[in-house]
Amino acid sequence: MRKGLIVFAVLTVLTGIYLLDRLFQQDLIPSPPEDKTIADAMTQAQSQTVRNRAQPTPAAKQWLTSTGAAPEPPPLENPTTPMHKELAPPSGDPIPGEVILGFYNENELQAFLKLARQNGVEVLGTLRIENTVRIRIHSARQLEEILAKSPTPTRRSHNFYVYEPPPVSGSDPRAPSGTYYGFGGAVASWLGAARDHSNWGNNITVAVLDSGVHLHPALNAARVTTLDMTQADTTETQTSHGTSVASLIAGNGNGVQGVAPASNILSIDVMSGAGVGDVFTLAAGIVEAVDKGSKVINISLGSYGESPLLAAAVDYAVEQGAVLVAAAGNEGINTVMYPAAYENVIAVGAVDSAGQHLYFSNRGEAIDITAPGLAINAAGDQNQVIGFSGTSAAVPLVSAALAGLLSSNPNLTSSEAAAILLAHTDDYGAPGEDEEYGNGIMNLARMQNRDIPGIYDAAVGRPYITSDNHTQDLVIYVQNRGTEPLPHVDVEMSLGGVPASVAFYNVGVGETASRIYPLDANSLEHYGEITVSLATSIPNTSDALPENDRVSGVVSIGTTE
Repeated sequence: MRKGLIVFAVLTVLTGIYLLDRLFQQDLIPSPPEDKTIADAMTQAQSQTVRNRAQPTPAAKQWLTSTGAAPEPPPLENPTTPMHKELAPPSGDPIPGEVILGFYNENELQAFLKLARQNGVEVLGTLRIENTVRIRIHSARQLEEILAKSPTPTRRSHNFYVYEPPPVSGSDPRAPSGTYYGFGGAVASWLGAARDHSNWGNNITVAVLDSGVHLHPALNAARVTTLDMTQADTTETQTSHGTSVASLIAGNGNGVQGVAPASNILSIDVMSGAGVGDVFTLAAGIVEAVDKGSKVINISLGSYGESPLLAAAVDYAVEQGAVLVAAAGNEGINTVMYPAAYENVIAVGAVDSAGQHLYFSNRGEAIDITAPGLAINAAGDQNQVIGFSGTSAAVPLVSAALAGLLSSNPNLTSSEAAAILLAHTDDYGAPGEDEEYGNGIMNLARMQNRDIPGIYDAAVGRPYITSDNHTQDLVIYVQNRGTEPLPHVDVEMSLGGVPASVAFYNVGVGETASRIYPLDANSLEHYGEITVSLATSIPNTSDALPENDRVSGVVSIGTTE
């Protein structure tokens, strides 16, 4: 709060100009406070022992950083006089003419609202969090005049557009060569869900903040409660995005099998029929979800504009004991959308059924976990079953896993459930936490079996190449996916037909251990590529999951296949 701002005895027009200038300098907007509860839980999950952590290869970075054009903001439904050109911020996809203001207390908010109405400022909404108001202005002068008369706002920002992540297209020119593999109706079993998980999510409400959830044979209508925050034209054609998302959580098996089919769904419509929303409405939806008892909040959408109000709504939800799960985005860039980018939100990326990170799934340090995100059977329009893809599809699978964990363990808090989920992922990509997979790929079986003693499982990672200038190193790693420490793990290797071996010692539960082998760049350039085969074994012990003991790949200049 900034109540200690200098208060002038007489407010002048120059004061208004100063405040206006401060408003549109986005670097002056304070960053949201870091939540300690879930942030600590995520840190705990990320603290597994990792040795010699590798970095992405230059070749991988070359295509991973290719960007697609961001969607153009649609026109306002009720166009107003454009904002003065010097008010336009440099980035973040703001809604022209809209401003979000926060005040020190309710009295100051009410004083501003009175002045706003007297001066013809259009009030679009208020929110009790941060004593916030959303307004639309017709010109810079109008805002200047109202700020010169009103109590000083404690927070000022633009209202940004919120989008459903853009649809994934198989013909997208950013797609690399190679093959990806979809999931169809097998996603729950692929994740390791128990054969009978029909009671997962019982007595847990999952809020789906999206385009609305509509009737579909795959959803039990009695378990779905709807709330519209948009006041949109009800005759406008609605997308099936929200319905698809909800079906991956609570699908009843009628064409779509959700991971937590006993969950209650609170559908909060925060998007227009065209799949466009704004951060004010999204923040209001988060607050409403918490106030109506949701323990898990699913957000398969986002914005690239950082909003103090959205951060405050997220903080409020976490303080009230909810866990938020959000999409990283489908633009294939090194930036994660908000609110997924916030420390106290679980940011979800997407993989195919071969465990490959999907090219369109955004990357960054904020990524916490990855989950299936390609051609998953989901509810669509007109009672159809569609193939649903993207980080939008990965998010509800993580939300459903949390709902299942909370329903099976009623004494767990949401932050404790998040810590368990993140601590029992399968390490993929670079060993340890990385910007593509986060902590790894979600594994429901490991999460469910975490307290069962006597499980010995040494999984071998895919061959991974790390490069530095003109040198390349092969990184070999193993992960203990069981419930007992592994005193000794052997790895038998074949590097281009040449046998070799390596031993790892004292690998703790959940830990990843790695070893680096320099590669001969001249040989790689001469032969073009070499085949690497790896196989793990636990001396004098039977491995519980031999299917993850072997892997092979082709190593070439700058990449692995």
